[in-house]
Parts: sequence; C-alpha cells; structure tokens
Amino acid sequence: MEALRDGRSEELSDRERQVLTLIGQGHGLQTIADRLGVSYKTAANTSSALKKKLGVDGINGLMKFALDSGV
Repeated sequence: MEALRDGRSEELSDRERQVLTLIGQGHGLQTIADRLGVSYKTAANTSSALKKKLGVDGINGLMKFALDSGV
C-alpha cells in the first residue's frame, strides 16, 4: 500500500487506513469498532499505532492528518 502523500508516514496496513478514514469522517472509536466488527480495544490500539506512526498527538491530530492527506 502506498504511503500517504506528505511522506511522514510509513506504509499503512489496510486496517490502519480504514481506521484513519473513519476518524477523518468524525467517528469515535466505539463506532469504528462496531463498523469494522472488532473490539473497542482493537480500534483503540490501532489508533495508538497510527498516532505513533504518523507522529501526531491525540484523536484530533489523527483527524487533521486524515483531512489534510485526503484519506
């Protein structure tokens, strides 16, 4: 999978891209978990991994990154 346009990210897994897209659409972690058919903990862990990979702080940082990168 190709890296996001700004070059700050490593390649994202399909699941990470799904979670980032849903965060960018304004969904909370419980809604994301329900939509993807995973536990809340899995959605939260994926969110944490994304924050570390993308070098952002908090869910708002992920949302801004998703919107800025066009995910």
